[in-house]
Amino acid sequence: MKKSPRLMLPVLLCVLMMLPACGPTLTTATTACRAFCPISYSASKDTPETVQEVRGHNAAWGALCGKETPARCGGD
Repeated sequence: MKKSPRLMLPVLLCVLMMLPACGPTLTTATTACRAFCPISYSASKDTPETVQEVRGHNAAWGALCGKETPARCGGD
């Protein structure tokens, strides 16, 4: 039984559309971890509010990205 070329094209297109689903995907957290770094601050020169906000940012970053700061962010 010979397959119809008319039927093969839609099947081929469906298969090609599903291929990207097999590859690695980036999550929002992964993207954020690549884009942002922990923030440094001065406990003696910054306001207490600034220090609190920076610590909050750094805590959120650590929870999403892990505690180890990458070299591009000034880590080891």
